Amino acid sequence: MIVRRCSILLEKPLFISKHLDTWQSGFLQRVDLLYTIHDMSKKGSPIKLHADKPHLTVTLALPETFVEALVDGSAKMPCNVIQRKDDGVEFIFWYKNDGVTALYTLDARDRRLANATHMRNETYSDRVHFHVTGDVPYLQMDYLKEEDTGSYFCRVDYQWSATELKRVNLVVVGKYIY
Repeated sequence: MIVRRCSILLEKPLFISKHLDTWQSGFLQRVDLLYTIHDMSKKGSPIKLHADKPHLTVTLALPETFVEALVDGSAKMPCNVIQRKDDGVEFIFWYKNDGVTALYTLDARDRRLANATHMRNETYSDRVHFHVTGDVPYLQMDYLKEEDTGSYFCRVDYQWSATELKRVNLVVVGKYIY
């Protein structure tokens, strides 16, 4: 879910331009969307914002999904990938929690997503596979353990567009015995 909050007093013709500000910590890359307000009555000059004047506030939350599954079962963790004609997917990485090493990598450089190279982290070996066909691509994890519970991040790197990061919160529930 993306949450946007915006408050501004419109007294004259304004144009709002956006910029990306990026920082990286380990594997996580955060992209902040910054806005500049341009006063169109003064040939597009940026408006200086002061604490005592109306301002623009933008809050962006990382898109997240919640998935529940049983121990020894399977979980399908979605990662919406936008395929554009003029911009292809280069890589898709999956990480768990704040890990530095990807548990799954899809290399689609110079080829279609359906023909991409799949690489798994040896820790997960045959338990994970990324399905790219269908409406929504997803990472399937089989033979789940309670230790698999956590936040998983799907990072999509495009050739030209900004990197997208999505979070899937997986909860693995033990089997209930009567």
